[in-house]
Amino acid sequence: TNGVIIAGSDLEFHRDFNLGNSQFDIQNFSLTLVGSGNIRNGKVINTGDFVGTNGATISNITYDGNINIKGGIYISSGVTMRGNVTVVDTLQGDRYYHRTLTIVGNIVNNGIIQNHASGWTLTIEVSGNITNNGTWIHGSTLLTGASDQTITLESGKSFQSTFTSTDTNGVIIAGSDLEFHRDFNLGNSQFD
Repeated sequence: TNGVIIAGSDLEFHRDFNLGNSQFDIQNFSLTLVGSGNIRNGKVINTGDFVGTNGATISNITYDGNINIKGGIYISSGVTMRGNVTVVDTLQGDRYYHRTLTIVGNIVNNGIIQNHASGWTLTIEVSGNITNNGTWIHGSTLLTGASDQTITLESGKSFQSTFTSTDTNGVIIAGSDLEFHRDFNLGNSQFD
């Protein structure tokens, strides 16, 4: 747990990789998880392109860096992403329980964020800004930032998850015209 595992190229995993609370420096190479491939129990830093195929699920891990989610990634328990997260393809909860993804930073959705087809919901906690240029249809979005947060929506798109603000200090700022199809609980916050 004292050393750092360092990637020297793009990497692809088809099986479980238990970091044992170590740190894994991807050095902005591409990281691909295939099927049961999972990197867990540690911290992945300098994450760049993060690709999932054939049902790749992530759990008990923190990813740091400007992350581009490509392919399909299932979220299980204990997942935190720090930095700017861009969903290029598909992000969803796994098929067993209601799941929560914590994002300490901003999220841009250019793909699909959704619940699992079995009905288990995905909650996303976001401390930064939100931009939706795609499909936003998961269970709920929690605005957790301790300062102002801006929500931006591409024309013709909508938010189809519930929204709840857990911060009463910052202001929620509309960065564009907004369309919500479910409840938005301001939690005593100000919406500008």
